[in-house]
Amino acid sequence: MIHEQNDNMQERQEETSERETLHREIEHLKEQVREWKDKSFRLSADIENIHRRLSQEQRLQKEKIEKKLLLDILPIVDNFDRAIVSNKELAEKFGLLLIRNLFEKFLMSHGVAEIKEMEQFDPEIHEAISQVSDENKSSGTIVEVFEKGYRLHDAVLRHAKVAVVQ
Repeated sequence: MIHEQNDNMQERQEETSERETLHREIEHLKEQVREWKDKSFRLSADIENIHRRLSQEQRLQKEKIEKKLLLDILPIVDNFDRAIVSNKELAEKFGLLLIRNLFEKFLMSHGVAEIKEMEQFDPEIHEAISQVSDENKSSGTIVEVFEKGYRLHDAVLRHAKVAVVQ
């Protein structure tokens, strides 16, 4: 009987030891699962950030290319305007007005609009390339436009080059 009791006690101790070992193993596995979940969340966030950054870089690159293309087209439009002003009859005869209007529609379809504010100098949209004296006009009044300015959406694409009263 004593021997049986010893055996029972030894079995209980072994069971307890086995349970403790299993419990430690379970806790260790739970900790590993938590670590893997944490790593998974971090990697998912990293991937999302990379995707967002790449999308933003692509958008900025596209805008930069579009802006350059539009800036390259503006001198062509300027030359059409000069040709039309210098000889309206000849411009009509050779279809320059039609071509100029097509350029204007093209620019508008890409969000480009002419700057219309041409009375008072505003350094945000105008570039003063000449100053003149005129006692009949107030300082900062625009008296001549040398080159039209344009906006791309809400931002200035090209400043208007103007002469202003001192």
